[in-house]
Amino acid sequence: MKGLFTVITANNSIQTSSIEAIIQQGLSHLVHRGRHKQYSFFTPVSTDTTLAIAICSSEEQANIHNDERNYIAFDGKLHNTDAIKEKLQIHTILSDAELIFQVYNQLGEKGFSLLEGYFSFIFYDSHQQTLYALRDPFGNRPLFYCQTDHYIAIASEARALYQSIAGVQGFDKSAIVDYLLWGNIAQHPQHFFSNIQTLQPAHQLAYSLQNKTLNIQPYYTLAYRSCLGRFDSYKANEVAVTVKQLLVRGIENHISGRKNIAIGLSGGLDSSSLACCMANMDKDINITAFTVVNEFNEAESIFAEKIVTKTKAKWIKVLCTSQQLLKELETINYYQNIPIFNTSSFAQYKLMESASQQGFTSIIDGQGSDELFAGYIMYFYRFIHELSSEFMCKEWLQECKHLSNAHLTYKQVLFESLKYNLKQQIGQTKAYTCISRKPLLLALNEEAKQSYFHQKKPGKAYKETLNDYLYESYTQDLPHILRWGEHSAARFGMDCLMPFADNKALTEFVFSVPSIYKIHKGYAKFLLRSAMNDIVPDEIRLRTQKLGFYTPEDQWLLQISNGMKQGIEGLPDPEDIIKKSFIIEHWDTLFSSTNQHLKGFLFRCFSYLVWRNTWT
Repeated sequence: MKGLFTVITANNSIQTSSIEAIIQQGLSHLVHRGRHKQYSFFTPVSTDTTLAIAICSSEEQANIHNDERNYIAFDGKLHNTDAIKEKLQIHTILSDAELIFQVYNQLGEKGFSLLEGYFSFIFYDSHQQTLYALRDPFGNRPLFYCQTDHYIAIASEARALYQSIAGVQGFDKSAIVDYLLWGNIAQHPQHFFSNIQTLQPAHQLAYSLQNKTLNIQPYYTLAYRSCLGRFDSYKANEVAVTVKQLLVRGIENHISGRKNIAIGLSGGLDSSSLACCMANMDKDINITAFTVVNEFNEAESIFAEKIVTKTKAKWIKVLCTSQQLLKELETINYYQNIPIFNTSSFAQYKLMESASQQGFTSIIDGQGSDELFAGYIMYFYRFIHELSSEFMCKEWLQECKHLSNAHLTYKQVLFESLKYNLKQQIGQTKAYTCISRKPLLLALNEEAKQSYFHQKKPGKAYKETLNDYLYESYTQDLPHILRWGEHSAARFGMDCLMPFADNKALTEFVFSVPSIYKIHKGYAKFLLRSAMNDIVPDEIRLRTQKLGFYTPEDQWLLQISNGMKQGIEGLPDPEDIIKKSFIIEHWDTLFSSTNQHLKGFLFRCFSYLVWRNTWT
């Protein structure tokens, strides 16, 4: 685990000592990623331009590499080093950073498209006087950047930029209201910050120190097949075999050379698949499984226990309580850099903490499978709609007949499909928001509501097929989901390894498969279920009712309702967004309402205020 921080200034009135102070300030907010610090300074163009690259690492020997021409601060791991060496005819042993030098020296920036794995890095070419910053293809590792009149800065976390670069302070009211009303952060590239941007996955930032120009563009684009196809049993078996082979190969990239491995095990298909594959691949590997449990319901842990028994793993149950949530919310929100919007993120954080306490520096996580293999209920609605729009009556009838396998009825599917089509037509417009979030709007101040309604929202393209929908989920929504796990692990200096989200070959193959194979006879994730035949026990492989980091949110919020109320009433709201008087006056009515949105809204108000007061 590493933290990256880079600053460029073209202002000759700024002294090197000032740059040093900025670097030290930025690294102080990344120190949880690694206590070993290094930085280098360059003045490559003239005395009025200074470039500083810094890194903090959990590994003492990690440093900023150079080959006399190029410099790199690298965080992560490449998965395809052998393939790159073969392609470029390289026959020496190289680290990942050194291999990137070879790729760049032979192919230039076009060579970045060859890189596979999970990574972020800062790369400087002293001959071309160009600085590059890159994120991996699917967003496993974060990078943020900002630009002011005096500085361009890049960092692994937004807080490092906010607290060290003058002129970037400020929050986006419309984004905050979006979060409070909908729990939505993913569609805002700045998250809550007015002047700090997220570098998107599969993108490179290039800054020319000579021309003073900044350019951001994709270095890789995931291709996909937007077609339905017709189901063929023989073809389905072939596809499942390939999925299994590619998944196993991807897992091997993570466990090769390890004898002890930690995994977050929920007892669902995704984490169970990873655990069972690891146990099958290496009989000598020591697996330690971490499972979140609570005082209300241990039903999920029953399934995790079955996998623990099968894989002979050591099992650690991580007890999470509402009082822990109340006590630790400030710390969690501080390290997340954005406020958590539900209690599942808290459970994931506690799991990472437990793994760190057991001495692990990395943990395997099953995030990404739902977006890759169509694991969410909402995908059924799009699939049924796609079948009907293609007039595939036989297949449509078959899927409707088996909806009970997904615990759905046709009435539900029809209603949700109509609702989806309506939202596609009008989006989250003022009218739609006023209808669906009316009670919530009463608890927000007028100026904040107006900033929300007056924002320009980019329209989303209508998605005709299930694969269209999956593509958007995987490329746009998943990076935000991965961020929670990455930041939680980074808080404890750990790597969060996600084989479903960093396996380029598997991802490209699955997105080349027609959507008819993604859901079959009421089973979501049909390809993964088929691939795991004889590997994962059927009672888990064919299980359909599964919750991720399950938490008894309703019970917990009821237990901490007084603490939430006191926090909302007492914590400052510098942007004056929340109408506190209304919430406090109507607290009992709001909290006891049958409206499912209200308790979540009140928690988000509380979480936001706790988070907002971690910023100075």
